Amino acid sequence: AAFGWVELLATGRYDALAERCGWPAERLAEAMAPYWDEYDAILTDGDARSTRWYALAEATDRWTVTQQLADPEGDGVWRFTAAVDVQAGLAAGAPTLVLETLGPFDPFS
Repeated sequence: AAFGWVELLATGRYDALAERCGWPAERLAEAMAPYWDEYDAILTDGDARSTRWYALAEATDRWTVTQQLADPEGDGVWRFTAAVDVQAGLAAGAPTLVLETLGPFDPFS
């Protein structure tokens, strides 16, 4: 699911992503504008799909997904985090991700 979000961001399909992530398309576009000012693409190749760009922190009731965006320069500072409510996912029969953050990584936040 997380990499599907990357593909939607890479193609500017914010309306489709908004249906899945909990943020309106306008907020997604606004959050991504600085990325597009700096880079001309989000990579979606085999390396971009690798575990080096993805992390999963599992807790009892909540998991946190962190997905870095692979940019053409290899900076890797942009990412999103999403929460997975484990109990809600069990009840629904599938995990549901809710976008929490989208932007450049700030090591001080």
